[in-house]
Amino acid sequence: MTKIKKIYINDAECLMPSVFTQSKIFLVIPENYPDLKKESVPMIIGQRTKTETYSYSGYKLDLIKDYPLFHIMLREKQHQKTNDVKINLNAVLKELGIQVKPENRFKLFNRIWEFRLCSISVTNEGDGKFKLPKKRTALINTMTTVDEKYVIVHFCDDMDLIVDSLDTQIIDLAEYRKLKKQSAMAIYLSIKSHGFIKSKHNIINLTLKVLRVHYEVTRTDEQVIVELDKGFKKLISLGFIKSYKQSKTKKTEETTYEIKLE
Repeated sequence: MTKIKKIYINDAECLMPSVFTQSKIFLVIPENYPDLKKESVPMIIGQRTKTETYSYSGYKLDLIKDYPLFHIMLREKQHQKTNDVKINLNAVLKELGIQVKPENRFKLFNRIWEFRLCSISVTNEGDGKFKLPKKRTALINTMTTVDEKYVIVHFCDDMDLIVDSLDTQIIDLAEYRKLKKQSAMAIYLSIKSHGFIKSKHNIINLTLKVLRVHYEVTRTDEQVIVELDKGFKKLISLGFIKSYKQSKTKKTEETTYEIKLE
């Protein structure tokens, strides 16, 4: 059990900043188009809340493999309480459900190495109490090889600032990986990110605008709605939510979803 920001995390849990769970940094990328993950994003600029803005540049990152990998590295940083994090590549492969063999270990090593070229900046005006400097921070600073099994992943100090100063939520990777479908993973992260607004009846209402944040702008609303329906059904089948209902607001005709959690 590890205490971060006065919150305890256990096992596969990580205290994940909302800027990673509710932004276009981790995307729904079709698994039959793996080359998309080799594409570079020159710059994504977004506003997560009225006061928080972010920008990201680097490789396209997906929800099914890249998010879990980043989760594991940040989780280990939190458990080990250091910016120089010892990572067991074989253990990571097992947790990701990938066969432990030299070629897969090599691919994993290279993907971690590519995280050096992915950077983020966040500015939060808040209510005047604090303001994060608009400074670009690599998702990982660099990596050192110990042997064929272990590496040391080095984080910048600015990652601590992002975790300590921004909204965060506990994400359990063991629970997340049970979802398997990226559409369900996207909804799951949105629910976790907006869980603080749930009513006493354990129902939350999220707009299509919020739920489509993990989809690229080239996807139409109609395409995203079809994907979301598949994701919601997956969440229901696994017992993560009880039901969902899609509707449109009378004034603005905005698509909204009423999600019953229990």
